[in-house]
Amino acid sequence: MAFGAIPGSVRSLFLAAVPGLLKRGYGSNAMINWAKSNIGGYRRVNMLTDIRRISGLAKLEKAVRLVSPDVVFPQYTMVESNFRAARRYYVRAKVEVTDLEGDNKYERWVSFYSNSRMSKQQWNTDFMQGYLAASSEPLELIKNIDIVSVEHKRGWAY
Repeated sequence: MAFGAIPGSVRSLFLAAVPGLLKRGYGSNAMINWAKSNIGGYRRVNMLTDIRRISGLAKLEKAVRLVSPDVVFPQYTMVESNFRAARRYYVRAKVEVTDLEGDNKYERWVSFYSNSRMSKQQWNTDFMQGYLAASSEPLELIKNIDIVSVEHKRGWAY
């Protein structure tokens, strides 16, 4: 393990590095060796599972972005995963935000869970309702929500 690293942080550092390593053409073994020498490692089985999940998400991102907003989200664009939440779907999106106090514009990643398979429009509406319900006085205005990946809970019905 890397000097001073907390076990959970090694995994999060590795997960953040995987997309860049994929773009450079690294294979699974090369990624694991890179991680062990640069940030430390964790169980090989877990590392391989994470690599497969992230590489699947990266391969499907273009297909996910091309899904029409009003069509029920198709199965072939989802990655089977074993996330911890007791929900069917884990949705990740890039959000364009405008800060109401300083009028700054920026992008932020958000993720949310859902038990219903819906269209992009419906998931966006669900996210907005949850966001507005959670904040009593929103300090930012969400301009656009772009869903980039959807994971389906392995073993659960669609």
